[in-house]
Amino acid sequence: MYDVPSGHKSFAGRPLVNLLPPSQLAFPDLHRELVSIHVAKNVVVVELRIRGTHKGKLAVGSKTIAPTGKAIDVPCVDVFQLESGKITSFNCYNLPSVMLQQLGEENMRLS
Repeated sequence: MYDVPSGHKSFAGRPLVNLLPPSQLAFPDLHRELVSIHVAKNVVVVELRIRGTHKGKLAVGSKTIAPTGKAIDVPCVDVFQLESGKITSFNCYNLPSVMLQQLGEENMRLS
């Protein structure tokens, strides 16, 4: 998996659920809503929205955002590469700047 905006990659071999706890603490109702799925040969593109309510501390770079109680609705696209029916790569393109704007932190830097 490669989270493109954050630059985090190489989660190979780890269940994706292990990547969620920090987000789950900040957004206990965090969920992904599918918008559309497109398949072309060995590529699957999933358009979705990441939604939740900010009820816990959220670490952003070296800073922490206190709970705001605000909802987020962040557009996202996941691109999966397949080989012999198995996922060989998973790139997640999301917009953390949209999330920060929705939380009232549009001037905060992510690094």
